[in-house]
Amino acid sequence: MCLVVAVAASADFATHFLTFVYLCLYVLVPWSAINLADFYVVCHGKFDVAEFFKPHAGVYGNWNNKSGLAFLIGLVVQVPFVTNEFYTGPLVTTLGGADFAWLVGFVVSFSVYLLIARSGTRPIQASATSDIPVAVPADEVVEEIPTTARHTSETEIVTETSTQR
Repeated sequence: MCLVVAVAASADFATHFLTFVYLCLYVLVPWSAINLADFYVVCHGKFDVAEFFKPHAGVYGNWNNKSGLAFLIGLVVQVPFVTNEFYTGPLVTTLGGADFAWLVGFVVSFSVYLLIARSGTRPIQASATSDIPVAVPADEVVEEIPTTARHTSETEIVTETSTQR
C-alpha cells in the first residue's frame, strides 16, 4: 500500500516537499528573528532560566504581547514576496520570480520587535536572591545589591556586590 502511494506521489514529490519546507520557513523565520533579537540585543544573553519553569511562567509571564505582535507583522509582510505552487505574491514577478519572503520576514520581525520591546520594561536586572538577571519595571531604581553569597564557614557569609543600573 505504501509503495503504491509513494509511486503515485513521486512525480510531484519534490514540488510538494519544497512547498512544505517554504511554509515552515515562512513561520519559523519571524519566530527565530524575534528570539535572536530578544536574546542577543534586548537581554544580552541573560535570562533567569528557573523562572521559565515556575507556575504561570514566573517573571516572564505566560505570553509576551510584544513578541506576538512582531510575529504577526512578520508573517503579514512576507505575503507579497511568497512564491510556491499554491500562491504567488504580487511582488514576485517584479523580483524576477525569486522568493525573498523569508528575508523580509526576518528583517521586519527583528526590527519591529526591537522597537516595541524596549518600551515599558527593562529586561535585565540582577535579582536580590540570585546572580541571574530578571525583568523589572523600567521606573524601578536599583541600587547596590548582593549578587552572590557563599558560605565560608557556619557563621561567616561572604557577599559580593555589584551596582546595577
